[in-house]
Amino acid sequence: MRGVYSNVYFPCRWAPLRRRRLKDPCRGRYVSCECIATCGILEGKKLEIVLDVKGCNFNCKLCWGYKLRYEAKPIIKSTKDVVDDIVCRYRRVRFLEKKGYRMFDLRFSGNEPSLQWDHVVEVINAVSKLGIFRKVIVETNGVLFADKPELLERLRGIRGIYVDIDVSFKGVNPKQFRYISGMPEEYFYEQIEGFVNLYEFVRKNALRNINVNPVLGINHEPKYYYRGRLLQVEIVFPWGEKMDFYDYDDVFRREVLSRAKLRYDEAPFREYYGINKERARELVTTIYRGKKYPHKLPSDVIKNP
Repeated sequence: MRGVYSNVYFPCRWAPLRRRRLKDPCRGRYVSCECIATCGILEGKKLEIVLDVKGCNFNCKLCWGYKLRYEAKPIIKSTKDVVDDIVCRYRRVRFLEKKGYRMFDLRFSGNEPSLQWDHVVEVINAVSKLGIFRKVIVETNGVLFADKPELLERLRGIRGIYVDIDVSFKGVNPKQFRYISGMPEEYFYEQIEGFVNLYEFVRKNALRNINVNPVLGINHEPKYYYRGRLLQVEIVFPWGEKMDFYDYDDVFRREVLSRAKLRYDEAPFREYYGINKERARELVTTIYRGKKYPHKLPSDVIKNP
């Protein structure tokens, strides 16, 4: 079983370690080796290995993986190839154990993992035998789980490792969803249906090693340091109105919030290397020294305030 990946290097994943004067041993060779396993840091001293899948069925304006999808070279890997990359990357960062760091999870991120679900599940089962990770995290928009029950059935075969399936909601009502995702509003309800199908399948089949979590997939914490300067970045509609991520749609409240608490990953908006700046400008307002700059990114404001 083969999967399609990209290996654009995201320095931000290693940045907290670099600030501690710890060099990434793969920084200079990651792309040339066509490795797909990057290493990053979670809270505390927990490490993770990230696999960036390529290809998505949404078109989000704030997507940090835009270049993964449209500009990066596709890298096709068998399950064995992926595992080999993971093991190689793990061995190269084991020197961090002397500093108190420990490998914690494997994360499927980048674009949309459900588009190659059989491969993803096969990789999960393969890494469960390595004894490296405490759990696997899969970030998905959940839409395909709304009308493809065969994808749900694959969950029965996952053994020997904990899995978090994070359904990343692009807003909490259909209007927010339309402008953030670039998709018609009805897909907002497809996301909800996909989440419910995943959640109920896991519950009814007592799959105790799998958790399904609703997550607000928008970095929306306003405070943000850019080149040492404190700014604020608000997520706004194209006409400038700030989005309220507590303005829940009734169906969202009834079907999602009744089952699980929505996780707010309140990270600030950042100009990740992989975003499309022109599209991102449509939905941001930067605030600097008390003045608002609609549809300008922090880099626009700092260069020419």
